[in-house]
Amino acid sequence: NDDDDHECALDLEDILNLDSDSERLQYVTESLTDAKQPPDIVNAFVQELLQRAKTL
Repeated sequence: NDDDDHECALDLEDILNLDSDSERLQYVTESLTDAKQPPDIVNAFVQELLQRAKTL
């Protein structure tokens, strides 16, 4: 289903190479500015992504 196609250009390695949480947040947020989801869903995704990235 095309509606379920969530293309995303985020590169986890790029995220992990950033030095601070604020840099990671800015990078991810800017990468998702054209997301076709409501802002609250995008923000929840970003927070979970960054939380999980800390465990890697």
